[in-house]
Amino acid sequence: MGRKTMTLLVAVAVVWLVLVADKCSGFEEAVQDMKDNVKQMAEDAKLDEKAEAVKSKASEVYTDAKDKASSWSNWAYDKISAGLGLSEESKEKETAPNAADKN
Repeated sequence: MGRKTMTLLVAVAVVWLVLVADKCSGFEEAVQDMKDNVKQMAEDAKLDEKAEAVKSKASEVYTDAKDKASSWSNWAYDKISAGLGLSEESKEKETAPNAADKN
């Protein structure tokens, strides 16, 4: 082999090594991007779990508030009815037909 042929082979080898090295550095970036994507998906999954927990707790709070409001409104209605004498009238209306049925 001549000197020109050997120089050409070395030049081709150097170019090939530069291209391979460039591709390998791109591979490392791709791997890092993939790791970042996996990490982001894991964080999103944790957020979904947290959102579900918040939704569940909000449902419990709503149910408790609804029950307490209903209980309070029934108590207030009974007190107002008793204060106005409405509860006695309703008792009399209920007992009057029952008394007539017993006779």
